[in-house]
Order: sequence, then C-alpha cells, then structure tokens
Amino acid sequence: MKLIFDTNAVLDIFVFNNEETLCIWRTVEEKKNESYCSQETILELKLVLSRPVFKLTEKNQQGILKTFLSNSKLMTIKKHCACRCKDPEDQKFLDLATNLASSKLITRDKRVLKCARKLRKYSVEIQSPHQYSEAN
Repeated sequence: MKLIFDTNAVLDIFVFNNEETLCIWRTVEEKKNESYCSQETILELKLVLSRPVFKLTEKNQQGILKTFLSNSKLMTIKKHCACRCKDPEDQKFLDLATNLASSKLITRDKRVLKCARKLRKYSVEIQSPHQYSEAN
C-alpha cells in the first residue's frame, strides 16, 4: 500500500514516539507498505524540524530526515489536485496523494481530514492514525 505521512504524522513518529503512528511506520520499515514524499513535503519537514520548540540538534534533525528519506520514495508532482484544502500549506499533501492512485494519506490535521470524501474519487483515502489502525 502507498502511504503518505503528513508532517505532523512524521513528528508523531520521530519526535513524539506516538505508538499508534509508529505502528504504521513499522509497516514501511518492514516493507509491507511504501512511504512516499515530494520535494515540497521534504522542504516543509526540514523547516518544521528546525523549529526551536522541538529542541532538536542539527544531528537529530539530520538523523530523522535520513531515516525518513531512506524509507520513502521521492515523487515528482506532475499535476495539482483540483480539490483545495482550506489550509494552503497542506495542499502539497493532497497533490502528492492524487499523483499516487490508490494511496492513503495519514494525518491528524482536521482540515486535511475534511477533504477525505472529495479525494475518494481519486482513489485516495485520508485517515487519522487511529482510523488507519482500526481499518487494518
């Protein structure tokens, strides 16, 4: 299965050690699922990881990026999703998801979750970690 982790889900995994999201990530490490990212999502992740609130050293930030990227496939966004997210900063995740038919976007962001019904026509499921865990 093709999975996309939004930035908050990546933080859940590597910063907050959220067990529910970690369980999903382990399926990627075990090669049961595939994780995808784009240049745009990587740039956002780098910026967020560098925020002082997380108190991550440069070495910690680089370690997170290395682990995430070594387990994720880089996609080029060829077309933008016609469905618009209320938060323009999250649009990059919808674009990535719709470029990957039959994908699942893992997020806790309420504005992204509200797009779930609209993205079904693109064979994209948007789920919280809890929804994903209950369905799988």
